[in-house]
Amino acid sequence: NNGLVFDPALSDRFLYDENVYAAYTSVSHDWEKWSIKAGLRAEHTQSIGTSIALSTTNNLEYFELFPSFYLLHNRNENHSFSFDYSRKLRRPRYQDLNPFRTFINENNFVEGNPNLVPNFSHNFNLNYTLNQEFFFDFYYRDNGNFISRLSFQDNENQILRDITQNVLESNSYGLDFNYGKSIGNNWYVYSYISIFHEDETFLAQESGAIPVKNEIDGIYVDISNYLTLSKDGTFQGEFGLVYLSGFLQGSYIQSQTTNLTFGLRKSFWNKRALVSL
Repeated sequence: NNGLVFDPALSDRFLYDENVYAAYTSVSHDWEKWSIKAGLRAEHTQSIGTSIALSTTNNLEYFELFPSFYLLHNRNENHSFSFDYSRKLRRPRYQDLNPFRTFINENNFVEGNPNLVPNFSHNFNLNYTLNQEFFFDFYYRDNGNFISRLSFQDNENQILRDITQNVLESNSYGLDFNYGKSIGNNWYVYSYISIFHEDETFLAQESGAIPVKNEIDGIYVDISNYLTLSKDGTFQGEFGLVYLSGFLQGSYIQSQTTNLTFGLRKSFWNKRALVSL
């Protein structure tokens, strides 16, 4: 009633410092039909996060190696194969480490997690290219303790909270296909198709902290057509279809979506004016 009042119970100061020391090296060589490249990154990281209001301090220090490897074989002008491997790192974001609760309303809030640790992933790709037009990518990802935002529902107290957590394990694999080509002078078509599997195993904190595996098999299709409808190129059109059968988002499985797009564009007076639909 008397204006804004500072509430210490709903306020905090969060201080975070991080130092990263890294060294890189790589080597590559090309032959007539082969190419190879290998690399290594060494990294030492020190971080400290302090919550003033909660009087808590979290320290984290680690030394890790991140190798990478790439091999290419051009069998002939129509066929080429490649394989690559890399170990990668994803650090927690500053706002995910802050234990402060951000309230959307009285019963719904987002809560940070100062105990988050980086997650390390192993990434494998096997690629095949046909006639420089058709591109196939077989991939596998061991995402490790992936950093995921999870939603938990407390039915007794009618609370919905989103927290960031290191999952117990996470994997994804699939096949990607790309094709793009001009069909004549007035029509360009592009397509991207992905058949994939995703899974995450996490602790369900509102269900006795038991491990729960969330997984999905899905398909993603993107087909786009770009047309030139006039000889001078001032009248153009496009038509596209995007379909996604579903995907994982934390503790949710998102349902399927379909998008159709259709557009026309006409320019006038040497492109000084443009009308689009």
